[in-house]
Amino acid sequence: MTNSMVAIVKKILSRYSQRFRPQQVDVPNGGFSGASIVRVRCPAGDFCLRGWQSGELPLQRILGLHALMRHIFERGVNQVSVPVKSEEGSTLIEARDRLWQLEPWMPGDSDFWKNPREELLRSAMRCLAAWHTAAATFKPHAEQATWFASCSDVRSPAVLERSGQINRWLQEKCSRLERKIPTAKPPEFRDIGRRLLDLFRRASPEVNYQLRAAAQVRYALQPCLRDIWHDHVLFSGDRVTGLIDASACRSENVATDLARLLGSLVADDRKAWDLSLQEYQRYRRLSPDELGLVLVLDSSGVLLSGMTWLDRLFLQGKQYTDVDHRRILDRLQRTASRLENMISTM
Repeated sequence: MTNSMVAIVKKILSRYSQRFRPQQVDVPNGGFSGASIVRVRCPAGDFCLRGWQSGELPLQRILGLHALMRHIFERGVNQVSVPVKSEEGSTLIEARDRLWQLEPWMPGDSDFWKNPREELLRSAMRCLAAWHTAAATFKPHAEQATWFASCSDVRSPAVLERSGQINRWLQEKCSRLERKIPTAKPPEFRDIGRRLLDLFRRASPEVNYQLRAAAQVRYALQPCLRDIWHDHVLFSGDRVTGLIDASACRSENVATDLARLLGSLVADDRKAWDLSLQEYQRYRRLSPDELGLVLVLDSSGVLLSGMTWLDRLFLQGKQYTDVDHRRILDRLQRTASRLENMISTM
């Protein structure tokens, strides 16, 4: 870490009580979002200092998310990380053209793939059900209701958005991608790019049909995480000790979180899917329409996830490190395998 970054961290933390003066500052290996994540050790313990990029999210959405996390924590879900208030009473500090929040560094490891066990799946489902139950009682301020209100008898935003995304790919983005793939760098992405593009074209008619059917159904919406996947669930022993990175949180049907998490953790293991959904419903019941929506959102999520990465790599030209390239290639190969399995059952 550069001296200038350490100086910025010290400046930010000077706005908090003495308990948060940094003793050690470290930048851990992060994901691909571009967010600034700094790990800080201080007298109060280990904390995460996160910087929101300018314009990443509206200010009221971030503040509403902070209020939601506090609400959920106060209802007994201690796996969430609640931003700390500065001495001025704010949960956001502006510095270096970013907005920064300080929150506890959550314990545990995202290691389910290394040692998958039934106990971990059950713990994840219990924790997610508790999160959903608490979030459903959240009452956002009027200016934050756009993102965090609960309501009933509404079409799923995810269904409508994904249908539109598929159609945009079919209408023009697939052709653009096809022209870009032969010159892709690094070259190892060319074969997986062609493979995913072919699988997308083969699977999209059936998935689009499923989405059109789901678009006719109305569901209950409430705050959901929307990007809860393997790397965002931390385990210690056989229990979940952290649900991290709620930045995508927004009102949706809970099926969105179930599809995202289970698709990530257990892929196409239907026995594990059944066990997990049964465990979740011990604490929070799902309607038949919601159970159907879980499957639709899983298939559409698989279909679009690979294309999202190909868009970033080939059409947007985003730059990643060699370490990131290896991780991205692994995710693309996992996605291609799931798409092939999905097509074989259509």
